[in-house]
Amino acid sequence: MNKIIVEQDEVFLQEESVFFTSVPTRLVLHVKGNVCLALSSITNLEVYLEKGSHLLFEIFGVIKNQNSKIIFHNEDDVVLDFHLSCWYEGENTLEVKSVVDHRNVRNYIHIRSVEKEGSILIKATGEILENTKDTLYLEDIGSLTTHQERVKILPDLLVSSADAICNHNATISNVDRAELFYLEGLGLEEEVAIKLIKEGFLNGILQIEDLKNSRR
Repeated sequence: MNKIIVEQDEVFLQEESVFFTSVPTRLVLHVKGNVCLALSSITNLEVYLEKGSHLLFEIFGVIKNQNSKIIFHNEDDVVLDFHLSCWYEGENTLEVKSVVDHRNVRNYIHIRSVEKEGSILIKATGEILENTKDTLYLEDIGSLTTHQERVKILPDLLVSSADAICNHNATISNVDRAELFYLEGLGLEEEVAIKLIKEGFLNGILQIEDLKNSRR
């Protein structure tokens, strides 16, 4: 996977596998063909997927006192497989939106968040417009925390087409006490065990090994 520092605010990707190790605060992406993309930081993104594109897009980073927004625009015959895992600090808002107004679109949106400290509001919106045909939109959001009152998840499906299958799942959970007990039984201190559980939760949705390794 090619590693790139991005300085411009607009990038065109076609038939490639890339890891953006640094990006500006706002970035516009144009995707054509089969593209595998990894980011190690969370920024404001607008992504345009051209007809027939297949994008595997993963982000693994820290969000700290940020208001971040990621928007996807889908054309015909597009497959989007999006995975975002983040630690959060301070007060944060993360919004992910996908707009579908074409035929034969497949969107799989997976988001995981874990606290270092602070709070997060996650907004996930699937906007399935009237002209959409033969489309599948699946949204899965999970947050692991020890302070549930500091996490809010707002999943929103705006479906105007009868020819679309849409579903969303949102969960906020505490660290599993059985997992923690097991790890402590292996000799790990509680703080180390909790960190290991949180890292496993975030890594669980990621497929790109270079991205997983970048956070170790």
